[in-house]
Amino acid sequence: MTTELEIVGEEPPLPVDTRTRLFSIAHNSLANALRHSSASRLTIRLQFDDDAVRLTVSDDGVGLPDDYESRGRGFSNMRRNAERIRGQLLIESPGKDQGTTITCTIPANPSGTPAKSAESST
Repeated sequence: MTTELEIVGEEPPLPVDTRTRLFSIAHNSLANALRHSSASRLTIRLQFDDDAVRLTVSDDGVGLPDDYESRGRGFSNMRRNAERIRGQLLIESPGKDQGTTITCTIPANPSGTPAKSAESST
């Protein structure tokens, strides 16, 4: 399997809980792709924008069965992790042998409080 990693933008300061949950989503996505997809290519993209952080894991494998949500707990765990950091999880699998793309988008500042400036006024 060919694997590609792409990181775009500059990483904002993220709380430890956010980093941990995002890592868990990435781990579950990669484990599922390796275990079930029969893919020849796997792409991981981490994009940092001013207002959002976007993790995308895609493969060119067999795709997901129609009842994938009811199988195991991996997808529900990913959704729960995304929700707990005010994120959204999108799972796309257009059809048989057309691969799968999992995208988690979270606010660049998931706590909902203004980001601390690098400079402080005294």
